[in-house]
Amino acid sequence: MMEARAAGGRAMSAARVLSGAARYAAYAAGQAAVTAHVAAHELGAAAYAIKAARAAAPKDQQQEAGRLECQW
Repeated sequence: MMEARAAGGRAMSAARVLSGAARYAAYAAGQAAVTAHVAAHELGAAAYAIKAARAAAPKDQQQEAGRLECQW
């Protein structure tokens, strides 16, 4: 469990210097890694994955990209 927590912390630390979809994807990875530590982090991972999908999509497709990621 400590290894998962440390890995999640490193991913979220790396996210701080990023922007856009890359930042949200790194936060999603960090949240997913720490799910072993606290199960509720799975919600954070999903939320950041949706943000990453929206940020990576063209402006006119961001809402749809978020919906598709949520359904996945």
